[in-house]
Formats: sequence, C-alpha cells, structure tokens
Amino acid sequence: MRRGGPPGERFVRLPSSSMSVDRKSERNEKGERTKIFVGGLAETVTEYDLLKTCRRFGVVKGQDFLWHRSGALMGKPRGFAFVEYSTESEALLALSSLPGLVLHGKPLSAHFMEPAPPD
Repeated sequence: MRRGGPPGERFVRLPSSSMSVDRKSERNEKGERTKIFVGGLAETVTEYDLLKTCRRFGVVKGQDFLWHRSGALMGKPRGFAFVEYSTESEALLALSSLPGLVLHGKPLSAHFMEPAPPD
C-alpha cells in the first residue's frame, strides 16, 4: 500500500512493529545532542524542502518526516519532523535559527528532542 505525499514522490518508510523511541538516539556516539524536533510544518512542505532548509545550518545525518498513517488525513504530512545533525554545534545553530523562520507561509518551531519517558 502506498503511503506518503503526492503521486510521483518517494514511498514513506513505515516504522517497525512499535513506535517506541530509542532513548540513546537523542545523542551521538560522542554524547552530543544532535537530534532536533522541527514543528509548525505547513501541509505543502516536502521532505526535500525541509532538507534544503536544515542543510543551511550543518550536515544533516538523517531526517524523519512523519505522515498520517490512517484516517481522513492518511498520506498527508503530520506537521513535524525530526532532524539529526553531525554535531551538537550544528544542532545548536539550527535551534537558534529555525524558530520563527517562515517556510511555506508558516513559522517553524524547533527544540532538542527529549528522551522518551520511562515505561
């Protein structure tokens, strides 16, 4: 079954059996915080738009652009994403620059990804 954006765009990788967050993933191998939450994404923003915007602040190691998986909004963007940078200094630069930046008519918000609460 196809999930994701408009026709012609890439398929979206569905998460594995659970939606739990790896508590160690918020920090890189050096113990630096490198993964940030980016919110306030307009429905028209694509993965590539977000990547182009975030690359201004450093090397993007990964990006999780989330989509609705069911219901009336299935296949539409959820309005937020997670972006991982190579270093904490790049993530800090993004955090100081992204909030308030307007992308597709909506101001963005950003903060460090917080560890998942204990079960």
